Amino acid sequence: MFIDSSQEVLVTSDSVSMIADACKNNKFVRIIALPSTFWNKLIEKLRQTKFIRSNKIIQSFLSFLIKKGIWTPPRNIKNLHAQLLEKKIVNWFDNKLPENPIKPVKNTYNYSNLIAILNQNIRNKINDN
Repeated sequence: MFIDSSQEVLVTSDSVSMIADACKNNKFVRIIALPSTFWNKLIEKLRQTKFIRSNKIIQSFLSFLIKKGIWTPPRNIKNLHAQLLEKKIVNWFDNKLPENPIKPVKNTYNYSNLIAILNQNIRNKINDN
């Protein structure tokens, strides 16, 4: 219902389902870039090393963690973002790229910074029209 009544949808970069739903409903999507977590960066680096890829014991251990639901491997959704950007279906919110994400606020319940940016974007859009 929220997507249907919206002209544009703001979605965090990790929310593939929400991005897909908004695009399916022909809404313009603005993706809010999030910084990658320490664990995602570490695991991605480990997965890229030749030792890890060739070591069957470590591969079996990682598979065990995934099957038991203990660990979810980081998703590489950069390709999805790139294709949607190329087709002009989505845009980065406030032109913040994943390499330069919006810095998270210390209090996760304090969205005043994001609201201020949204309000400024709305004022700019009104002034442009």
